[in-house]
Amino acid sequence: MVASGQVSSEHQEASVNIWLIESLQTIAVIDQMLGNPVSIAFSAHDFVLLTVEVGVEENSLSFWDWESDALLGRVQLNEERLTGGAFHPHEADLAVTFGVHHLSFWRRKRTGS
Repeated sequence: MVASGQVSSEHQEASVNIWLIESLQTIAVIDQMLGNPVSIAFSAHDFVLLTVEVGVEENSLSFWDWESDALLGRVQLNEERLTGGAFHPHEADLAVTFGVHHLSFWRRKRTGS
């Protein structure tokens, strides 16, 4: 299973598509983005997807239950120039965002971010 980010254009909104490698079948689409997804990461422990979204006026870190297309939590990062984010491989509730002069660690509550 892989995820790919689709940037917005005049013809479509930004989204993340989750699909199966073997069949190339899309199994989920997340389209409630506030900006273009620049980084996507799956949690190794549950069905949570992390997205780092860069918008015109603000950037954000979002946590999604990708199976149900539900937003679990979002943090606005207004001034940051973000380039990525990831989950810790052994701690399900720990994530990191990084970018130009930016490195932040996030502890996700079980009810969201």
